[in-house]
Amino acid sequence: TDREINAFLEQQGLGEQVKVSLHNGGGTATFLLPMSSDGVPNSGPTLRISVSLGAKMDENKKFALSISDVSVGGVPLPNAWLGNMKGLNMLADAPISDDPALKAFAAGIRDFSIRSGQLSVVLNE
Repeated sequence: TDREINAFLEQQGLGEQVKVSLHNGGGTATFLLPMSSDGVPNSGPTLRISVSLGAKMDENKKFALSISDVSVGGVPLPNAWLGNMKGLNMLADAPISDDPALKAFAAGIRDFSIRSGQLSVVLNE
């Protein structure tokens, strides 16, 4: 569940900087990045970056992952600034799909779903 993921992040010392929220068909990760002023860590404002991803099994029963939205400081970034990646299946559409590591990762997933705060993954043998 997203509660378990956030608890794990807390145990790793990342609970104040990263929060995960799962919703039907995807999830959002919010990163709070402290900015430094004059080279002094944690002396400036905090930058909030949110990345929303869609994740599902496609019509061919292959794992599909897409960017739904990216926002900085609460302002959504235009798709053009993201290389027109919003909505593309990053595991099937070039140029990212050419990465052998991503191909192997996707091939290892037999079934995948996200519903109401819960993530379910069934791996291939």
